[in-house]
Amino acid sequence: MTLRIVAWTNTWNRAAANHGDYGSLMHLTEGGISGKTLCGRTYPASKGHPFSPKLCKRCRAKVQSVDLKSLVWVPSRED
Repeated sequence: MTLRIVAWTNTWNRAAANHGDYGSLMHLTEGGISGKTLCGRTYPASKGHPFSPKLCKRCRAKVQSVDLKSLVWVPSRED
């Protein structure tokens, strides 16, 4: 299983992210530039602010142990 981190803004926090504040929670995924997270949420190809304060508890529960520092972020587009 190859996990990556994804974070995106939604209509509720897009304004905050555009002003340098936090984006949405960090989630874990096995998908590409768009798809589903481990907790079942769908994320868009257009990512929001790349910094988030914490990891989704449901995504964390799906994996036994993961070192977040070893994971890469889902890019806005695949190279």
